[in-house]
Amino acid sequence: MMDVKRFDWDKYVRSASYYAVLDGTDYSHKIPTMFSPDKKQIYLQSDDIAYDVEDIEMLKLKLSALLERLKKEAKSVDWSYEKLYLLQVDYLTIFTILADRSALPDDHNSPEENLRIAMEEFKNQMRKTPAQPPLPLQ
Repeated sequence: MMDVKRFDWDKYVRSASYYAVLDGTDYSHKIPTMFSPDKKQIYLQSDDIAYDVEDIEMLKLKLSALLERLKKEAKSVDWSYEKLYLLQVDYLTIFTILADRSALPDDHNSPEENLRIAMEEFKNQMRKTPAQPPLPLQ
């Protein structure tokens, strides 16, 4: 076994530019889901658009839409692990924003249960679909 000096990833990320960090990933062309510096907007990678975090009604609509997209993607023959993951991240991000503002719709009080149902649909689709490599995001 080779004696390899450990690279200090935390130190590197703290000092490297954002683009240098992205350049070292498989996703260098994508901006991740993130808040604006003033925390007034949330950019969702799955939509490639930003939303005002104080627009509660829009966020409620977005939460439902993300869950429906997640369920649809889970049932799709052309599913992608990456797309499912991104939709989950965005769903949980919007869920947290609404929960922090005590503004969750009644049918979204259990994100774990909603995600469990979506993943059950995914598993059911997997049983019906012949094995194939996952498709990349487009």
